[in-house]
This record gives sequence, structure tokens and C-alpha cells, in this order.
Amino acid sequence: MRKVFLIVLFCLPLLLGQTVIRQNPADIAWDAVAPITGSTITYEVLVASLGDKTSFTIVGETGSLLYSVTLLSEGDWVIGVRTVRTIDSNSERLLSLINWSDVDGVMTPNPFIIRYYEVPVAPENLRLQ
Repeated sequence: MRKVFLIVLFCLPLLLGQTVIRQNPADIAWDAVAPITGSTITYEVLVASLGDKTSFTIVGETGSLLYSVTLLSEGDWVIGVRTVRTIDSNSERLLSLINWSDVDGVMTPNPFIIRYYEVPVAPENLRLQ
């Protein structure tokens, strides 16, 4: 039973139509949000463990449409991006909904997750015996 569970868990992203990326850091991009007069638009980039989006971490905020996400621990991860509108007159911040990388649909036409495992170091002191 345990083997079946592990096989299903490993294949779950494929069954859901998600691409599994094995790259760290991973470069992501998104489309710009239309500017709003009297406001500054930036984007927050978030990382969450697959299956636990409520415990996300904000890894950065940028005005750019590109961001390089570096994962610090092993596992399956999803990336989220949300728009931050800062009102110029009083610095009030308004946040959009989060666009998650694993959600299929119009906002993410090619859903993906990032699977990260540390690469082991090469053995040292190679010699003839």
C-alpha cells in the first residue's frame, strides 16, 4: 500500500497537468498589470510548499516582470505572484489575489511546480590503488 501511495504522490503533478521543473534558481516571468493613475505598481513573489499555500513566504518585491527564485530547502514548491498597488498620496498598499504556478487556467496557462533536491558533492581524492 505504501508503494502505491508513493507512486501516486510522485505522479500527482503529471496527473494534474503540471510541468515539474528541476531547476534552482528558477527564473519566472509574468505579464504587466495596467498602471493606475496616482499609484505605483509592484509585484510580490511568494514561495509555498506544494499542498500548503497558507504558509507562504514572501521572497521579494519587484517592479520588474522577471524574478529569479532560489529555493533554500528540498521539496516540491509552488511560486505565487501578486500585484501590489501603493497609493502615492498616503502610501496605502492594496494586494491582489495570488496567482499560483500550479493552478491551471487563464492566469497560468502552463502550470508548473519546482522540485528541488540538493545535488551531492563529487567524491574527492580519486586515485589508483
